[in-house]
Amino acid sequence: MNEIKNYCINNPYIGVHYRNTDRKTNIDKHIQKIKNQLKKNTHINTLFIATDDYKSLHIFRSKFPNINIISYCKIKDDNIANIHYLNNKTLKKYNLTKKQQVLDVLIDSYLLYKSNIFIGSYITGMSKYINLIRRTNTTNIFNE
Repeated sequence: MNEIKNYCINNPYIGVHYRNTDRKTNIDKHIQKIKNQLKKNTHINTLFIATDDYKSLHIFRSKFPNINIISYCKIKDDNIANIHYLNNKTLKKYNLTKKQQVLDVLIDSYLLYKSNIFIGSYITGMSKYINLIRRTNTTNIFNE
């Protein structure tokens, strides 16, 4: 938890889980939801994007040029289909391990959980879990 909390975002932000490799999601719907939330919450000027689709970050940055966009995606390569299912050769190329990938997912999950507003990819278990722990007082993996 100490390592995960090192990634905290200390200002209000919208957490966005955008899944688009093996589970397809409409990016335009995500963009519209973000625009709606930014209109309603003018004090927010930061987006945290958790995604398995590095290419989508270019689109989010082009649609929101005046918004601070944070993503801890370590693989910055438009040619990788899904950053969560990498083989050992690709992991070595980017100096990553499976342990680091698991930590990255936990960091993304924690930051989505702690976001002021959450916009998820509701076809995924991760977004469903984040929604559940955000709206209930259930003990969760972050022990909060």
